Amino acid sequence: LISVAGAWLSWTFLTAEIPYNVALDDLFPKFLKKVNKNDACSGALFTNGILKQIIFFLSLSAQNAYLVITNSASCMILIPYIFSAMFLMKIAIQHAHKKCFYWGIGGVVYGIWMIYSSGLNYVFQSLTIYALGTIYFLFDTKRKTGYFFQNTKDKFISFIILLLGLISFYSIIT
Repeated sequence: LISVAGAWLSWTFLTAEIPYNVALDDLFPKFLKKVNKNDACSGALFTNGILKQIIFFLSLSAQNAYLVITNSASCMILIPYIFSAMFLMKIAIQHAHKKCFYWGIGGVVYGIWMIYSSGLNYVFQSLTIYALGTIYFLFDTKRKTGYFFQNTKDKFISFIILLLGLISFYSIIT
């Protein structure tokens, strides 16, 4: 019990401290900077608690909730992995570095294969969480610039992510 409580507390504070510190750099919304009288990051802790409850709610329909959460988390990292490999390819082209370009191609192919082999169901479920992040991004962009979208491409991409997130959320709850 002591070990589980310690792990639970450390992960709760760790997942709240990261958004709090990023909010201090004005990269996340202002309400994540709020602290209470005990100097704890209450805004980030509250948001962390809400997000955890949403994720737990999404996993209720599964027979093995722990497996669903870990598989969803694994799938969520695959999309940024592919984008990172694509960025490596872009940098390799700019600097004419063929070896890095081939590593980037390998990373993209591997990421796509992992998404396919893990099952599109988990990737589709993770779109709900990406949609929540997109909402944060849009409101923070509006706070900084005065408008939600900087160009038509951002509007289109945000619309697609939000639409797929809503469809995913609807399919999960039904």
